[in-house]
Formats: sequence, C-alpha cells, structure tokens
Amino acid sequence: MDCAAVRIPVCVLTTTRADYGILRPLLRSLAGDNDIELRLAVTGTHLLEAFGMTVREIEADNLPIDVRIPIFSEKNDSPETMTHSMARTMERFGTYFQSHRPALLIVLGDRFEVFAVCAAAVAACIPIAHIHGGETTEGAMDEYFRHCITKMSYLHFTAAEDYRKRVIQMGEAPERVF
Repeated sequence: MDCAAVRIPVCVLTTTRADYGILRPLLRSLAGDNDIELRLAVTGTHLLEAFGMTVREIEADNLPIDVRIPIFSEKNDSPETMTHSMARTMERFGTYFQSHRPALLIVLGDRFEVFAVCAAAVAACIPIAHIHGGETTEGAMDEYFRHCITKMSYLHFTAAEDYRKRVIQMGEAPERVF
C-alpha cells in the first residue's frame, strides 16, 4: 500500500509578463510546498514572439509548466479578434479543466483572457481565487472583466482595505475576502 501523501492540485494562470512578475513569489512558494501540486498554466502573450516569448522567463525560473495553451491567432486587439480569442480560450481551457481537474484555480487581474479562463472554470465547477479584485479602472473594459471575475470567484485577495470593502459591497462573503 502506498502511503504517500495526497497533493492538492492547484492551477495558477499566467497570461502576461506583468502578472507573472507579481505571481512569481507565490509560484515559488507553491512549487516548494509538499502538500501542493502546482499546475502552472501559461497562455496569452507569453507564447507570442511579437511580445518577446516571455514563457522563456518562466522556464529560466525553473518553475514546472503544466500546460501551454495558445489562444491568440493575431496580434491586433480589435473587438472581433478579442471575441474570437475569448471563445478559443474558453474552449481550450474547458478541455484542459475537464481532463486535469484542479482543486483550485488562482488568477490575477482583469484581462479578458483571465475572464474567459474563469468562465471555463466556473462551467467545470472549479473554485477560483482572485488576486487584485475590487480595484477600478474607470472607462476601461478591464473594469467589467475584473468585476465579473470577482463574482465568479470563491476566494478574494485584494491589495488594499478599500478594495476589500468594494468586493464585500459586491455581495461577496467577508470571511472569504482578504
């Protein structure tokens, strides 16, 4: 009988160099935790040569990449291209979540790619932990996506007390907002 401890599969999403820089300390901590099976999902601009193929930075940090999911077919961000990218993201991550079943998905921010991944996770009944909810970007589309991601999430990690209060005002349980 194998008495090895069961490790909890936790998927962390990174879509850009910007979110990776913020997530790096968390990723290192999770990778070193014997109770966690880190499943790093790399997508978005990380996989585009036009944006520096920043997946190489993750590889250089020796973090275990579980999956690379390309979602962009074009570099421009027209409304039509964004819509197609969101549909592709939901479909590809939906397939990934059905076969890999993480116990938790950790996401950061407010980009449309993150929104699409979260929608796929919700459909697969995977709980989401959202970092940087409750912030505002007036006049930007990010505002819609951030608040939608907040409403889809189970755990919330905000950057300031005012943002925590805003997430609670949105109807989220105070005991799950940190």
